[in-house]
Order: sequence, then C-alpha cells, then structure tokens
Amino acid sequence: RSFFQCSNMDITATDVPITAAATNWEYAFSTCTSVTSIPLFDTSACTNFSRTFSTMYGLTEFPRIDVSSATSLAYTFSSLTGLTEFPLIDTSTITNFTATFYGYTNVGMTVFPEFDTSNAVTFASVFSHCSKITSTPAYDLSSATNTNRAWTNCLSLVTVPLMDLSKSTNVDYMFQTCA
Repeated sequence: RSFFQCSNMDITATDVPITAAATNWEYAFSTCTSVTSIPLFDTSACTNFSRTFSTMYGLTEFPRIDVSSATSLAYTFSSLTGLTEFPLIDTSTITNFTATFYGYTNVGMTVFPEFDTSNAVTFASVFSHCSKITSTPAYDLSSATNTNRAWTNCLSLVTVPLMDLSKSTNVDYMFQTCA
C-alpha cells in the first residue's frame, strides 16, 4: 500500500526505482486517480499483485511488467478506465485471475490480448463489466474450475470462441447481459 489512495500524486521520476527485492505490491498504486503513467519497475520478485494498479482512472498507458513470480492477479488491473491498449505480459504462472480486468467501462479497448491462461484455476469476473469488449480470444480455460461471471455485463460482446470448460464447476452468470 505504498501509494494507496494518493489521488493527487504525479509521478515525474525518469529513473528506474530499485525494487528488485519487493515481493508484495498489494494495493501499491490503487486509487491513485490522477496518475497518467507508471514508470517501469522491477517486479520480478513480486508474488502478491492483488489490486496493485486498480482504480487508477487517469492511467492512459501501462508498461510491460514482470509477473513471473506471481500466482495471482486478483483485481490487479481492475477499473483502469483511461487505457486504450494493454501490453502483452507473461501470465503463464498465474492461477488466480479473479476480476483482473473488471470494470473497463469507458476504455477504448474492444479486444484484450490473448494472455496465457493455461494454469488458470479461477477465472471469475475477469472481464466483468467491460462494456466495450466486442470479442474475446480463445483463452485456455482447460484447468479452470471457476469461470463465474467471467464476461458478465460485457454489453458489446458478440463473438465468443469455443473454450474448454470441462473442469469448470461454477459457470454461473458467465455471459449474463451480453449482446
């Protein structure tokens, strides 16, 4: 919670901060609503990214970060309403994607990149309330047991590819209120 709720913060640093040993980034920049860009940090040792960048309404660009030591991205990038694109990041170690991109309501993004979801166990509410999404890649959900509300309230979603949900025991409201 280093800068949690620093709603008037402006990041002007041009150097790369020394953060290589930091393992917990929980809520680090959450609700820093005036920040427009995040500098590149060394996040290679981080195991907890829970809500790290959530609710940063002013964020317009995002660096490619290293999440290779993490297993959860729960709410990490939720409600980033100013983004128009998202960098491809290596998510091959992530098992918990709960609400990772929840609430992209005003974002100009209509399609998200195809992230590696092969180890996903929980894929609940990942894209819930992403009202501009028109289609979704064929995410590998063959290990997922919970896909509850994954695309709920994606009002513009009209194209969904076939996905392996054979292990999913909770698919409640997966596509509720989709076009």
